[in-house]
Amino acid sequence: MPVVMARDLEETASSSEDEDLANQEDHPCIMWTGGCRRIPVLVFHAEAILTKDNNIRVIGERYHLSYKIVRTDSRLVRSILTAHGFHERQR
Repeated sequence: MPVVMARDLEETASSSEDEDLANQEDHPCIMWTGGCRRIPVLVFHAEAILTKDNNIRVIGERYHLSYKIVRTDSRLVRSILTAHGFHERQR
């Protein structure tokens, strides 16, 4: 009986891993690299400034990503980061 339970657990684990991989591939801002596609790379889209798409914004908000720009006026970079859900750090 324990062998059957172990097989069921393996099948459940593998199906949840398959679902995770499917969810990872669905988002337009994340590209998976490295061995076994385990390293996420954030891809910025310039059109996010114009479209105000919530699907693009959700990544920065979900993971509480932030940025800090020191002694410069980079409006374009600031706009792209804000459109992707990043928040500016004050200090």
